[in-house]
Amino acid sequence: MLFIQSRNALSCAVAGAVALSGATLWQSPVKAAGFYIQEQSVSGLGRAFAGEAAVAQDASTIFFNPAGMVFLPGTEVQAAVHLLMPKADVSDGGSTVTTPGTLGNPVSGLGGSGGNPYDPTPVPNLFISHQHDDRTWFGFGLTAPFGLANHYDDDFFARYDSTETELAVINLQPSVAYRLTDRLALGGGIDIQYADATLKNAIPDPTVPGGPTVATDGEQVLDADSWDYGFNLGLMWQASDTTRLGLHYRQGIKHTLDGKAGGIAPAGLGGAETQLDGRADLHLPDMVALGLRQEMNDRWTLMAQYKWFQWSNFDEIRVRFDNGDPDSPTEQNYKDSWALAVGTEYQLDDRWTLRTV
Repeated sequence: MLFIQSRNALSCAVAGAVALSGATLWQSPVKAAGFYIQEQSVSGLGRAFAGEAAVAQDASTIFFNPAGMVFLPGTEVQAAVHLLMPKADVSDGGSTVTTPGTLGNPVSGLGGSGGNPYDPTPVPNLFISHQHDDRTWFGFGLTAPFGLANHYDDDFFARYDSTETELAVINLQPSVAYRLTDRLALGGGIDIQYADATLKNAIPDPTVPGGPTVATDGEQVLDADSWDYGFNLGLMWQASDTTRLGLHYRQGIKHTLDGKAGGIAPAGLGGAETQLDGRADLHLPDMVALGLRQEMNDRWTLMAQYKWFQWSNFDEIRVRFDNGDPDSPTEQNYKDSWALAVGTEYQLDDRWTLRTV
């Protein structure tokens, strides 16, 4: 990881970072972050984003807590690209299918594990912070805070739920921070979001004796996008010369993705190709973060953060068709979750800072 930063009238950080993470299929317990992408700060990556709601070391505070801009003198610009390289190993815990072709009996052994569905994905971000006067700061952030892209093999055992999912959310965040007192600041921003999604799943052929096969499957596809709006608010309290607390809330925006829904019917049902106007709701999670930055001495600083995700917002993906056909819901079964991170920094000298968790 490379991080270059100067504290002049204009400071710029340009970085490339690699983050490795695991992933599981949605039937398994979901990790706390779900498909939220927290890699929005190069300096934060070194401490696993511990204390980001309170740290305010650079312009990336616009995303984690815009109130932190009051600690950034002058104008600061930061740009970064993170490379995500997730890997998933999926196993069949007992999936079955029941169709008229199975005489109403559940049939297992639907296919393979699907392989590793993920490719390396770059995640860029850009932040600009500007001090207007002694009390007011303005900022702008460009981030990709949510996203996933998975492609499973054609014979994936869960192909009737999903064969391909691509979701990209781009967030534009004009922000402002105001210093109420020497120790207390408020900040907030408007989140202008663009979401683009592609959802694909196989359709089983109910007429095949013994159960459906890959060769007789049909396919359903939804390609849709949406622009929508939300907000985020932050509070920063310098409790003492060595202790800082930050609190941040980000609204979970509800997108209505408009686009085309269609596909190919299974072979036993004629194999006809259809395309209809359709839409699907995407409700992102509300998030609350409480961060602590504690200077232990002249060199050591402790950071800690608790973050809560209202993933129960994301209970299903329901595709609705304009022609009156029945809805096509896919349950997600996400549950509210939380994450805890603790990290430290060691100021080696005036030029170098070491970070760890």
